[in-house]
Amino acid sequence: MRLLESTVDSSELIYLKGSDRYQGHGGGSYTNDDANGEMNVHLSERFRGNARRNAGDRGPAASNASKILVNPDVATYVQAQKAICERAEPGDWLAMPEIPPSSEVCLPEGASIVLPRNRIDQPWSKPERYLKAHYKLLREDAVAPLREAVDRFKKDPQRMDDNETRIYEQVRVVGMTFTFQGIASRIRFSTARSGRKIQWSSTKRLTSGTLVALTPRDDNFKTKCIMAVVAARPLRNLESDNAPEIDILFGDSDDLEVDSQNSYIMIEATQGYYEAYRHTLRALQKQSQEL
Repeated sequence: MRLLESTVDSSELIYLKGSDRYQGHGGGSYTNDDANGEMNVHLSERFRGNARRNAGDRGPAASNASKILVNPDVATYVQAQKAICERAEPGDWLAMPEIPPSSEVCLPEGASIVLPRNRIDQPWSKPERYLKAHYKLLREDAVAPLREAVDRFKKDPQRMDDNETRIYEQVRVVGMTFTFQGIASRIRFSTARSGRKIQWSSTKRLTSGTLVALTPRDDNFKTKCIMAVVAARPLRNLESDNAPEIDILFGDSDDLEVDSQNSYIMIEATQGYYEAYRHTLRALQKQSQEL
């Protein structure tokens, strides 16, 4: 649109029906450039019709971006790093997922964890053994607090929150959120076992990246344990008049819950922070490909 007579305030424009003109109270007017009545047709950044048809109107920045070449060696390297877990043999430490499975947290009765010895007084015979040992030691350090919290709950399902274990009941899925990491489930829960009002703006409860374990309300980790990571905890959903809500990502897509009638119990350990370990563990797996 072009200014024909004088500058006018766009907030005071009046459309003149049948004339394809806009007139302001001061007398100035605007008209369309297109005979078909389209507005702002002269603006190159305006979206018009099919994007492919107007690819030439996207400007020099977009044209230059489309000419960027990707080094095939770099692309192959990145793809190989992403496929480490898929290519590893089942049971191998390289095949272990980022989010621990339930088998690492809910151990059978009498089972124990076998860990490698950290050799600090002599060199390692192979770099692979060094990476594998440190990966397993670090992963145990990350998962052990939650395993111990679950064990304490299994011994006394009616226990209240303490300095090492936080228990949330009446956990229900109330919605879904689509993220770059996958489909996150929005859950609503009760903090009745804390025995007090939670100040969510200052507490470290359920911070993003925290590892949690869920079990059906009547199961108490006897037969079912579901692993998840806190994806987000918006304060507006925690401090509302309703029950607090957060978003979680399930470690196994088969555990994705959509029935809001099912009630769960969720356990959080106060010791450790899994997100702090997660990236280091993944880096150790990737480092194995550099040897």
